[in-house]
Formats: sequence, structure tokens, C-alpha cells
Amino acid sequence: MDLTQIFNTTNPVIGVVHLLPLPTSPRWGGSLNAVIERAEQEATALAAGGVDGIIVENFLMPPLLKKRSIQW
Repeated sequence: MDLTQIFNTTNPVIGVVHLLPLPTSPRWGGSLNAVIERAEQEATALAAGGVDGIIVENFLMPPLLKKRSIQW
């Protein structure tokens, strides 16, 4: 199935909701409600703007790396 079939248009516009940093992130703000509210605001604005679809990503959260020792 291609995008034309999924969205019923030949040129779909896909909006992106960027989540605020999530728990375990060094930039975590401490409020999951704030994350949800912001995501809802962005999704609502995108829908009102006429996008055909929305994806959600946590782009603002850096990768979490486990520190480890290397023995020589």
C-alpha cells in the first residue's frame, strides 16, 4: 500500500509532533502532564492546518548511553 492509498491524496502532508524531553532524559522537566499538553497543542494545530497525517517523535531527547569500562 502506498501513501496515495493511505491518505487518499497524491501529495500528503505529514506533520510532526515533537515531544518534550521524557523521563530518564537529562533535560526532563518533571511533568508528564506538560509533555502531554504540549503534544496535544501541536497535534491540534497541525490538524487545524490541514495536514493529512501526524507522526510523533522524541527528537528533543538525546540518546541514552550506558557507560562502561574497557579492560586492557
